[in-house]
Amino acid sequence: MHRALMRAPVTARRSGTTFPRWYGTQVRGSPSRRHDLALNMEIQRIQLQKHGDDRGMLIALEQDRNVPFAIRRVYYLFATNNDVHRGQHAHRRLHQLAVPVRGSVTMLLDDGNGPMEVVLDDPAQGLLIGSMVWRELYNFSHDCVLMVLADQLYDPSDYITDYAQFLREAKGSLLQEGLAACAGR
Repeated sequence: MHRALMRAPVTARRSGTTFPRWYGTQVRGSPSRRHDLALNMEIQRIQLQKHGDDRGMLIALEQDRNVPFAIRRVYYLFATNNDVHRGQHAHRRLHQLAVPVRGSVTMLLDDGNGPMEVVLDDPAQGLLIGSMVWRELYNFSHDCVLMVLADQLYDPSDYITDYAQFLREAKGSLLQEGLAACAGR
């Protein structure tokens, strides 16, 4: 999977922690931190092709064209209050494409190497999220409709809902990748 494209050095704060913030096409943070996240976190902005004229706009989502996986499940969030936090989990195997059909939402993403904040606010852009990425959704606009496409059917055993457990599993995955890279030399 491709890594996120990032630019614009600005720092965001949440609960005393500094981390990069991505608004549509931008991740904000120090250049070295942005580079580290780009190499590690499995996220990618997907620009969706708009078709339209004076009658309105249309975007088609098609498997293996602009959705890089077999679509096994689609769901959407709506009527979510601004002060609600959703998600708060990671998936061991699942890959997703999140598209803000209407309004905006902020996602806090973490692959075990540190969090990054992403603001989804453009219905012509999706966010591809790989496996083993913790996500928390908040700051829902009053009109937010977030559609999510997934490459697997719902499976409760794929969810990691405890952040400490997620960190243990993520660090284990990173260690295994490092050992495999060393063995390949």
